[in-house]
Amino acid sequence: MRLHNKRALVTGGSDGIGLAIAEAFLHEGADVLIVGRDTKKLDDARKQLGGAIETLSADLA
Repeated sequence: MRLHNKRALVTGGSDGIGLAIAEAFLHEGADVLIVGRDTKKLDDARKQLGGAIETLSADLA
């Protein structure tokens, strides 16, 4: 799956399965935005993925 010039929005992407999905999208070349409630977890996810993502703190419930 090649996703160059595509955008992905991953909800619950600050840890667990969501983070793994965000990482897979990055690996395939997509621009990634992860959404989560916890700002610290979002910052940690950005550091873990090398800062190559955008983050948004929001509660989508």
